[in-house]
Amino acid sequence: MRVKEKIYNKLLEIVESKINLAKVSLDAAIDSRNNETKSSAGDKYETGREMIQLEINKLENQLIISESLKNELFKVNINRIHTTVDFGSLVTCNSGTYFISIGIGRVNIDSQDYYCISLASPIGELLHNKKVGDSFEFNGRKFLIENIV
Repeated sequence: MRVKEKIYNKLLEIVESKINLAKVSLDAAIDSRNNETKSSAGDKYETGREMIQLEINKLENQLIISESLKNELFKVNINRIHTTVDFGSLVTCNSGTYFISIGIGRVNIDSQDYYCISLASPIGELLHNKKVGDSFEFNGRKFLIENIV
């Protein structure tokens, strides 16, 4: 299996895990809210329900974000070979390798770190449309593009 495919599969696994965790947590929070019994202290009951509702809202937002990441990931064509940096590129620089896809951060595949970033990230914006041999500076460091797949 090619490196780009391995990274893609790892990202899909991470996103699926986030979706599943959000769904399980959301179901538990909804059950908790629905099973909340009204005590003699009405304010305490309302406060408890409101706290649970805030947690439900947060979990719903996490689920939406994770599903959005998954949809974005599905747009990556791992078979496309790139000559310039674009969405779906695997870019090797003198100081790291970047998979231009979704902003998940560092993943480790076969004892090698890869940085999964979006084009909207600061480094993604600097890399966009560059080719092998181009360089750029970020946070006072110079990056040289050595390979693009």
